[in-house]
Amino acid sequence: SRLAAIALFASLGTSWFAEPIRKPAAYVRQLGPGERRAVPKLRSREARLLGEAFEDLRDKLEGRQYVEGYVRTLTHEMKSPIAAIKGAAELLQEDMPPERREHFLSNIDAETVRMQDVIDRLLALSTVENRKTLEAPERLNLSQLVREVIESHDTALENCRLTLETDLPPDLWVRGDAALLEMALSNLLQNAIEFSPPGEAIQIHASSDQSNGLVVTVKDHGPGIPMYALERAFDHFYSLQRPKSGKKSSGLGLCIVREIMELHGGSATLENVADHGALAPVRFP
Repeated sequence: SRLAAIALFASLGTSWFAEPIRKPAAYVRQLGPGERRAVPKLRSREARLLGEAFEDLRDKLEGRQYVEGYVRTLTHEMKSPIAAIKGAAELLQEDMPPERREHFLSNIDAETVRMQDVIDRLLALSTVENRKTLEAPERLNLSQLVREVIESHDTALENCRLTLETDLPPDLWVRGDAALLEMALSNLLQNAIEFSPPGEAIQIHASSDQSNGLVVTVKDHGPGIPMYALERAFDHFYSLQRPKSGKKSSGLGLCIVREIMELHGGSATLENVADHGALAPVRFP
């Protein structure tokens, strides 16, 4: 009937005109801190400009919060090493035996390295966090990438008297940024080295199937992760004491891993294993 046709036309028209508003509204509701979501594709030029304006506003607000948050956390992290260096420098002005002088000089050197590590990792993290997408992803042999990361850690593995067991199929291909993926894998392996007791083995396994996609896991046989720390392991500046040194790291390594994997459309997690130790899988779509 004519009334039914008019009603149908009105319904379609309403849907057509409402879509440019509904999609940006849904986009804004779904945005969370640090989430990477593409601006929805919209038909009209005005609607596209609206979506781009939302994205621009979000970037500005997040940028302000990002700077404020990082200034606070960086200031907090720097207080301890600066105080240690200042205290050691004051004591070095006094007369003391050569072995004590050597001790305080060593402390200054260690705290300087710690501060440099925080700054370097923070710069790396900020570079990754501020990227929305990969600029020029390449087809990469992931197994070869893992082997190169292992080779770069040969000295650390030998110094810690650790062995490495690998299961890397020859043809595992992903599209991504080689430098970023090397950074992520390197952070995972370094973590495993720091938490592994001497004489133990670190296992790196890679596999690919239709249900799970491509997965690379790094497993150590250390003390595992306390339950209270599992949910916070990927938080900025959160770190546990290393068994060998009793000191904490910068607390940025796992943050970098997760950001890099999300940039590649994948994920990074951490879990305990039944026979003691920790398992760190990174998954590609």
